[in-house]
Parts: sequence; C-alpha cells; structure tokens
Amino acid sequence: MTHIGLLCPTASGHLNPMTTLGYELKQRGHRVTLVGTLDAQSKVLAAGLEFRRCTYS
Repeated sequence: MTHIGLLCPTASGHLNPMTTLGYELKQRGHRVTLVGTLDAQSKVLAAGLEFRRCTYS
C-alpha cells in the first residue's frame, strides 16, 4: 500500500476530479490524503479520503 498525497485548489473544477481520482486510488488499496484549505475538508471527507489542512505562513 502506498500513501499518496494530492494537492489541489478548492475550486470545484479542481477538487471534483481530484476527489474522484483519490477515491479510485483508495479503492485500489492505497492510502490517500488530500492537502488543501479548510474549505475543501467536508468534500474530501465525504469522498472517504483523509484530509490535511494546508497552512500558509
């Protein structure tokens, strides 16, 4: 099992395909974490993926 990190903007045109990709990777046995802003968290978790908040300094 590989742990895959996905980075993408919160815009729907980016987030929708990335959560679909992440879901498919998870179905194939990989661990998938999407890194993004808090705006994306609910959609990512609803897709069954892990979420890590991106912080800017």
